[in-house]
Amino acid sequence: MERLCISINKKKKSVTYQSKVAPSSFGGIDIYLSGDFYTKEGLPAKEKDILANYIKLGSKTYDSLDGTGTVFIHDRNKEKIFVFTDFFNSTIPVFYSIDAENIWINTDLYGLSKCIKKCTLSHLSAIEFMFYAYMKNNRTLIKEIKKLGNKHYLEVDVKRAKIYHHKCRYHIPKLKDFDYETYYKTFHDCVLQSYTPDAAITLSGGFDTNFILHCLQDIRKTKNIQTPIQAYCGGGEQGKDETGLAKQIAEFYGNIDMHTFTIGKDVLQHLPHIVYMLQGLSYERGCFMHYRLSQLFQEQGIKQVYTGDLADQVFCAETYAYSLNTLKRIIKMDLRGIKYAIKNTFDYYSFPFRSKYDIASLILLKKSGQIWNHFGVKGIYPYTRKAFLQMARTTAIDGAYNKPYHRKAVKHILPAELAEMLKRNGGNTETRFLFDEQTRGAILKEVKKMSWYFNLHFPDADHQYDYYIKALIVDIFRRIYVDHEFDEDIEKSCSVPELSKMYVGM
Repeated sequence: MERLCISINKKKKSVTYQSKVAPSSFGGIDIYLSGDFYTKEGLPAKEKDILANYIKLGSKTYDSLDGTGTVFIHDRNKEKIFVFTDFFNSTIPVFYSIDAENIWINTDLYGLSKCIKKCTLSHLSAIEFMFYAYMKNNRTLIKEIKKLGNKHYLEVDVKRAKIYHHKCRYHIPKLKDFDYETYYKTFHDCVLQSYTPDAAITLSGGFDTNFILHCLQDIRKTKNIQTPIQAYCGGGEQGKDETGLAKQIAEFYGNIDMHTFTIGKDVLQHLPHIVYMLQGLSYERGCFMHYRLSQLFQEQGIKQVYTGDLADQVFCAETYAYSLNTLKRIIKMDLRGIKYAIKNTFDYYSFPFRSKYDIASLILLKKSGQIWNHFGVKGIYPYTRKAFLQMARTTAIDGAYNKPYHRKAVKHILPAELAEMLKRNGGNTETRFLFDEQTRGAILKEVKKMSWYFNLHFPDADHQYDYYIKALIVDIFRRIYVDHEFDEDIEKSCSVPELSKMYVGM
């Protein structure tokens, strides 16, 4: 994925592009477009389409973006720079920093950390990362660097050398009425508009990816495409494993090449490389599965992949706006979390200010998207399309985590035999199975040495082990991004398994 970097000299009030790819220029307006956006007609959006929206909407251009990606707009006429991402904050993160001489905006945290004169690990952010698996608002693990926060955009006043972090006011109205047929047609169109014959699919035993697969089967039948779909599914050597169910689904269709794999404790050797790719933004135990999956994509020449990521998030009312009922539930969770904390018992789902879907979209999308991008693989996310978001918001039940209408619609639309197969067992194996007792003991020994670590007890064993892993991630992040221990060839250094052996003696 091409990295985008802009620097603004505060004294000269000049703008410099430091990306290899030149922006598209339109009469004093330069545009960088990275990702996949669509027009109102469902066609792939180009820079000229972004320009038309910008001329019409100005700083509210974010509301016209349909898809996933990041947009840089430099309006030389107004001496302004705008940076927008999609509704879910994109798979392409944006970082910025201000020093005495420059304002830096970069999609590559490592590159930005090399530009600024000083990097300091934020212990406050480190603790927050260990709690939540990411940092809220615009903080990063580096004190001197901020990130573009969820549902925000950046505005730079070049003339005054000022940068602003504004809230996006998205407009996604509810629909008055629709039925199962309309529901399917809308989603089918979202899949069709992004269709490419060579794209693979990550297949699970759940409703979301199978809804995509059913659309793909219809599209391929209409286009008379005979080549099989390449499908991928992984599981743990112990613990959760839905590869068996995925194989049954593939056999049902008969035109699917099913690729399955399992992971075990040896995946920990790749943790430094994973930390480097995720840039300290998030952790979710599925990152190990996605790393191995990305390796398979690279080995087999897969460049595009359909995924059901974010389906849970789009069906949650919290994703769009907090109602009174939602706020009451969150407050109740917060109070319960404080009670647990006082007892020195940390409840992963109810600690203060944690709302399950308020952060899950950030964690899940960045987990898959950033790792895939790093391996040269583009994720295709039909559930993030605007037309479908309208229906999802309409059917979302306030304060609930389930998605009853979606499940009923999928069961109604899919062949009965296939619909009966579907169930969710989960492909991301539990941490207690992923790492054996010896490895967990070695990790705990390491993290207890770290200045930001403090002992916290979880009722759930998997979340306890995740807590240790997140502490280890912070230290690996420090070595890579703050102390720059591997500067000569960062990519090669982080890919070497020996780096993990320095931590846990594997």
